[in-house]
Amino acid sequence: MSPASGGTWISANPGVASVTNSGLVTAISSGTTRFIFSHTSTGCFSDSSALLTVSPSPEIILAGPSQICVEQTTQLNPISGGTWVSLQPSIASVSNTGLVTGISAGIVGFRYIQNSTGCEATLPNVLTVLPKPVIEVREFRPSASGKYKSFAFNWRNMGLCKSSHRGGK
Repeated sequence: MSPASGGTWISANPGVASVTNSGLVTAISSGTTRFIFSHTSTGCFSDSSALLTVSPSPEIILAGPSQICVEQTTQLNPISGGTWVSLQPSIASVSNTGLVTGISAGIVGFRYIQNSTGCEATLPNVLTVLPKPVIEVREFRPSASGKYKSFAFNWRNMGLCKSSHRGGK
């Protein structure tokens, strides 16, 4: 707000917004307020400023699971009335309806911008995307009778490593 010097700014409702003597306004809670300026050398007060309305931050939540695998989905709320943004788009994408899809392994957060007010809210590091298991199939030699072959299955990226052997025709 202007002027930025020569006096003191006063908020009519400091519980809603504060103002420094240099005119910097900080929102504190939802509500309305006005500001006046007191000139130091004259002691005169300005007319009050236009009404300032401080809107509340939107309430946002992760409504689905907090861990998904690559290519799986989960849901953020609200599902309408704003724009969702992934803070790490290489890890997970998010639609404007809040549907999240895992892209690669990692931890991701999201920001929501409410259309009606422009207010934002952030869920930092709220979702873990796990890698898809990697399965390796290796063929072994035929059995002594020559009728059956043995296969080995190995899978990784599940927090553990297991192997399974199974014979087949």
